[in-house]
Amino acid sequence: MSRPQTPVHNIVPRSSKLVVPSSSIESCPTDSDVSIFCWNVLADTFLMKNVREYAHIPHEWKVWDRRCPAILDEIESADADIVCLQEVEFKAFDQDFKPKLAALGYSAAMQSDNKRSQKHSSGVATFWKRDKFELVVNSSRSRAMTVVLKDQVHRVLAVCNVHLEGHPMLSTARVKQLQNSLRELAMKHSHNALVVVGDFNCQMRSSACGAYLSFGSCPPGLLEWGESVHVELRPFSVLSR
Repeated sequence: MSRPQTPVHNIVPRSSKLVVPSSSIESCPTDSDVSIFCWNVLADTFLMKNVREYAHIPHEWKVWDRRCPAILDEIESADADIVCLQEVEFKAFDQDFKPKLAALGYSAAMQSDNKRSQKHSSGVATFWKRDKFELVVNSSRSRAMTVVLKDQVHRVLAVCNVHLEGHPMLSTARVKQLQNSLRELAMKHSHNALVVVGDFNCQMRSSACGAYLSFGSCPPGLLEWGESVHVELRPFSVLSR
């Protein structure tokens, strides 16, 4: 049987550049590009609770023992510097992703690792090539985890991996989840560049989250999923510092 198409994932090509402030550009190496692989891997917990929603998926690909090796193959093939996954169950992190990606040269962090429970069975997970980065700190918030990484020339990259509120009408909740993580980052941790990546559960070209990341606020007249959005937030800069 031919292998069905895997879920859509986003890869920042190696030719893409991170924006580094001019104060950090001196002595930058020529191979300073960073590639990032991002994928919502679909937690078994959510799959079992929403069987009808995933009725289009062939049965054999609903089995984790079949799906997981295919996901790991995609990650290995991408060979990205940083891997950001969403809907990672703690069991899958411990038994599948962490050991197998460690063998590929990655270190790892799991969101809210100290709050494992039946009600809190999954989260986001971030992996980075340990020969390129070392962990400075990681911090978990509701629906998000930020890892702050330092490269070999001491430039600091913050990576905010999110899986925001999924209800279409709860745009305010999504923005506040973003704001809480980015405000904490800005207040506590200096960094030369910031990447926000993950499953935003909204269209970034027309949404409160897209506006917030672009402008630091949500202007009047904003539409999300065809509905008017009313989000009152104090303007806040999300620029690196």
